[in-house]
Amino acid sequence: MGAFFYDYIWLLMLVTLFVVLFSGLPVAVVLAGVGLVFGLVGCAMGLVRLSDFGMIYYRMYGTLRGSGDVVWSGVPMLLFMGLVLQHSGVAQEMLRALQQVLRKVPAGLAVAVILIGLILAPAAGMIGASVVTLALIALPAMLEQGYRPSFAAGAVAAAGALGVALPPGVMLFFLAESMGAFSPYVFLAMVGPSALLVIFYCTYCCVTGWLTPARAPWSPQTPGAGIAMSAFAIVRSLVLPIGLVVAILLFVTVGWVPLGESAAMGACGALVICMLRGTFSLRLLHQVIVQTTTLTAMVFFIYIGASAFNLVFWLIGGIDGVTGFLESLRLGSWGTLALILSVLFVMGFILDWIELVVVSFVIFRPAIDGLDFSGYIDSPVMALSWITVLIAITLQTSFLTPPFGYALFFLRGAAPKNVRMQDIYKGIVPYVVMLLIAIVCVAAFPKVATWLPDQVLSHDAPRKAGGHSKI
Repeated sequence: MGAFFYDYIWLLMLVTLFVVLFSGLPVAVVLAGVGLVFGLVGCAMGLVRLSDFGMIYYRMYGTLRGSGDVVWSGVPMLLFMGLVLQHSGVAQEMLRALQQVLRKVPAGLAVAVILIGLILAPAAGMIGASVVTLALIALPAMLEQGYRPSFAAGAVAAAGALGVALPPGVMLFFLAESMGAFSPYVFLAMVGPSALLVIFYCTYCCVTGWLTPARAPWSPQTPGAGIAMSAFAIVRSLVLPIGLVVAILLFVTVGWVPLGESAAMGACGALVICMLRGTFSLRLLHQVIVQTTTLTAMVFFIYIGASAFNLVFWLIGGIDGVTGFLESLRLGSWGTLALILSVLFVMGFILDWIELVVVSFVIFRPAIDGLDFSGYIDSPVMALSWITVLIAITLQTSFLTPPFGYALFFLRGAAPKNVRMQDIYKGIVPYVVMLLIAIVCVAAFPKVATWLPDQVLSHDAPRKAGGHSKI
């Protein structure tokens, strides 16, 4: 029994972590606390030396300092940009403009909501902000036009979660760092799968509106039903926000401007759009700065706690234990990848994306590094970007899967009272299925993810930048 406990203390550490996560304590406190407790247990068992605790400081410093192509100063700037776009009323103006442009498309309002979720990608990582914003501005309008509550709720939840994994979103930023991937490659690799998801979502909405207009009626064509907008208003509400996101992506991937500076330019651009709308005020600026500071502190606090947990997990033999277990299954590269994605999908039912990234990747990263797809994708850099994209889409399902899908709870809190939780659960099922289909498509046809970065970027760039090159 003693030998078994000695060999599998890392497994007990994982079980303890998942149990304590349901205590309601902050995630960062749970990660750091479990790491400290098992670090002391490891000391008593002779697995960890007291001097090893000094490594925690250097691990935290290294986490916050970043490495290679990552500049952590870009995180608050991206959050600031997303919050300015949210609070400035850009989303409301987008909805009016897209509703006018798509008024002759079946289920045009639902399609407009999906496209707004795509455009609001800078708010990625803040699932509450995007879902609540769309729920407040779009859900009442959809219900008023006769949309079924389940169909309307599903479209809003899927649109709100759509931007979370899109470049230059914060989630994709952290995922690239956790995978050791080159951020510009990952950003460009996500463009193709994102376009595929948008096509799936919009096609589903249009086909539903065409075949069953009782669930998703066409936009009213009676005089005065729409809100006429000037050409300048349409440009301001659509072209400028889209151009801002595209510019950041272009600057980062081409290498004209580093990520931190690109994010700062995006923050300034969001303020300019806010001023053009006439909604800028010192009160709005103060609110955005406070929320940006709070969110940034929360994210980094979690990563600091994760650094302590990950180090202790490594010291007590957890990395070797998990790697040895996966190797003993003899699943091969494809089987191991499928198992990892399946575990992440199931864990997404109960955990948030930050918890999944900081906890699961200390477990699976060594196994991912050992995967060999050289006969399927020639470039190791492309293979790593492809795997990162598959993981990003899988993590995206965690926002929509009950019982703890964050998009579902935020939507229920902002939705009208006549939208029941059953309607929300029913409405998101097709979108979860489409996400799973997208994962299969990207896995079967890797060019969906690798074609664009292969055309734009040099394969030598990641090695020059100190990025990861194993797969």
